Amino acid sequence: MAAFRNQCGLTAQTEIGLGRGSLLRVENARGMQVHVEQGRITQQGDTSDVVLERGESFSLDRDGLALLHACGRAPLTLISLAPGL
Repeated sequence: MAAFRNQCGLTAQTEIGLGRGSLLRVENARGMQVHVEQGRITQQGDTSDVVLERGESFSLDRDGLALLHACGRAPLTLISLAPGL
């Protein structure tokens, strides 16, 4: 499982390719914008997942751990992380 720690603050867009079924751990990233080809986001302390389709984005709105899950038919999902607006 890949991990991304936002300890010093994300200042530029970062793109990460994940194989189908892979997880990306993102910690301490409240306000970070997540853009994904197809995937699911689970945030610590939230009882529901966010499902994103191609072209959709979501702003992480909780502190702690977020799991980004690459799902869908494509063998590789591109996940872009960007600082909040």
